[in-house]
Amino acid sequence: MNAKSLVPLTALALLLSACSTVPTNGTAASPSPKSSPNEAACQDFAGATDRFSTLVIAAFNEDGLTDVEDSELAAIGGTFDSIALSAEGEVKERMAVTASIVLEDGVTLGISPDEYFESVGSVARACDADGFESRFATWS
Repeated sequence: MNAKSLVPLTALALLLSACSTVPTNGTAASPSPKSSPNEAACQDFAGATDRFSTLVIAAFNEDGLTDVEDSELAAIGGTFDSIALSAEGEVKERMAVTASIVLEDGVTLGISPDEYFESVGSVARACDADGFESRFATWS
C-alpha cells in the first residue's frame, strides 16, 4: 500500500473517532431523562380538574338540588391544594390560585365559573411553558 492510499483511510479513521466521545472517567455518556415535579403535578392537576368538573355537573339534579356530598367537595379542594404544594415555580403559584378558588368557593358550589376557568387556563399555560402539555376539564 502506498502513502497516497493511506491518507483517505487515516482521514476516515480520524473522522469516525471524533463521532464517539467517552467521558474522562471511562464510562459511556447517557442522556439524563427530563424530570420535574411539575410534570407529575400537571398530570395530577388534570385529573383533579376532571374530578371537580364531574362533581359540579353531578351536583344538581333536574330539581336543582345537590346530589353531591359536602365531604366530596371538601376532599377535592384538599386535592388541588396538595397538588399545588408538590409543584415548583410559576406552576406552583398558579395552581395555588386555583386551589384557593376551589377551597373557598367550591365546597359551597358558589364558585364563579369564569374565575375558575381563567385560573385553570393560566395553569395550563404554565404547564405548557414548562414542557408538560395537559388537558384540563371544565364544564359548560
